[in-house]
Amino acid sequence: MKTSFKALCAGVALGFASIVPAQAANFVLVNTDPSGVGFNDTTPATPVGGNPGTTVGEQRLIAYSRALSLWGSILKSDVPITVLGSFAPLSCTATGGTLAQAGAWNIEFNYPNAPLANTLYHSALANSLAGFDLYVGDPAADGGAIIDGADIVANFNGNLGAPGCIEGSTWYYGLDSHSPANKTDFLNVFMHELSHGLGFSNFVSEVSGARTIGMNDVYMTFTRDNLTGKRWSEMTATEIRAAAIRDGQEVWMGPNVTARAPLVLGPATLLSVDSPASVAGEYDFLGGASFGGQATSAAFTGDVVTGTPVDGCATLGSAVAGKIAIVRRGTCGFAVKAKNAQNAGATAIIIVNNAAGGGPVGMGGTDPTVTIPAISAGQVGGDALIAAGSFHANGFVVSTTRLAGTDLSGHVRIYAPTTVASGSSGSHFDVVAEPSLLMEPANTPLLHASTNVDLTAALFQDIGWKTELTMPACGPVAGNPGVSDTGDIYAGPVFLCADSQKNKGNFQACVAQHLGNLVGQGAITGNTKGSLGSCYAGLK
Repeated sequence: MKTSFKALCAGVALGFASIVPAQAANFVLVNTDPSGVGFNDTTPATPVGGNPGTTVGEQRLIAYSRALSLWGSILKSDVPITVLGSFAPLSCTATGGTLAQAGAWNIEFNYPNAPLANTLYHSALANSLAGFDLYVGDPAADGGAIIDGADIVANFNGNLGAPGCIEGSTWYYGLDSHSPANKTDFLNVFMHELSHGLGFSNFVSEVSGARTIGMNDVYMTFTRDNLTGKRWSEMTATEIRAAAIRDGQEVWMGPNVTARAPLVLGPATLLSVDSPASVAGEYDFLGGASFGGQATSAAFTGDVVTGTPVDGCATLGSAVAGKIAIVRRGTCGFAVKAKNAQNAGATAIIIVNNAAGGGPVGMGGTDPTVTIPAISAGQVGGDALIAAGSFHANGFVVSTTRLAGTDLSGHVRIYAPTTVASGSSGSHFDVVAEPSLLMEPANTPLLHASTNVDLTAALFQDIGWKTELTMPACGPVAGNPGVSDTGDIYAGPVFLCADSQKNKGNFQACVAQHLGNLVGQGAITGNTKGSLGSCYAGLK
């Protein structure tokens, strides 16, 4: 898919210092910003977080290049991957907006060595599987062959922090994933966005259910709706529309992600119900409503009573006084239900999703007078709790069988909010995952994409990417993946050694320690350590 871009400003392959991966996936950045703007911004800047750039544009280019190098150290491809990059104003308000947007610039199907017939693939992956560039571009189109034949487009919000655009925040261009609280880590964001262009996205409309040129894409073949048991590639457009807003029911069926989820995700926190026996068990819930008090385990320990009316859209009956109220979503806003329960004397409220098969939902709304805490429950279990009339909750428990972000079978959940979020629904991991994953729809300060990509590489392997350890400047290490089962990027610490150790001897000692750790982990052999050590001895 293509969009209109400004004329080519500069096309350059960028690296960092003297340790750019020489083989495996070789990324080429095409800078489409005009003179003095974006990547070409000459505003003076102070080096930060291992980034030695002395202008804003230079720091942006270095951080951008680092992300390309990190993925290049993991993914195997004999075909250069061309990325169109720019800093342009994106949609935003004073309090929120779009940080960045990226995706495939070209799409391929029925190419040589294609694993699935009549199935769409992101061009970077398709080129890798085919072994050659399937579309080099038309010199007469989109400003030239380089732009027309590119694989990925990635645009970043150049207005971030300006008046009227996510005020109070600016980009952090450090390379260490240690951004201050008031800054947005550019490297983390670009590692996320680049992943979309490499294959972490579908090509179907969640609003209409329509497939691009009427075909499935490889991502859809691994996305399943638990309510129907169908994969999205097996669904009609009507079924896709329904599945796309079935929060909690859409999961990833790829074997690599499923196998590695227990190594990455922590245990789920569930709501415990201990009586009556007919509804006793552990239930999914989602806290963090934008209104009310903090949802603590203590606040949700006690008797729970079904509200009257059950939709909570009028002041509830006196039965909820001094107890936790449970009501059903719909008709009025979440904050309205909470205020009605509070007015009736309830100490807390549980709001059950009303969408068939839907899981717990995030609850927005504003009312500063609401002080009671609120949590959301899924439709299936929640309906049973409402039907019980009353029951006893025993607070929050850490599950011994469930992972935070998976279904009962251990499949990782895909983001499918009850209202379609354009560009986010279907093409991210669910926000309920803990710890937060790189490919959730919102950026979090806990990500460390300079050294870890959690389950992202596993998903790439599911859709067909081959991985190979490529150590900076020393080339590929045949037979070794470039990332661990927990998402650690084996080459990442080598980059950080170069950033932090300016003295040659200290740099080599830093690298030697990292290589020793890799031997201890079984990632490389002692012989490989020796050859890599010899290679790095010539650097710096």
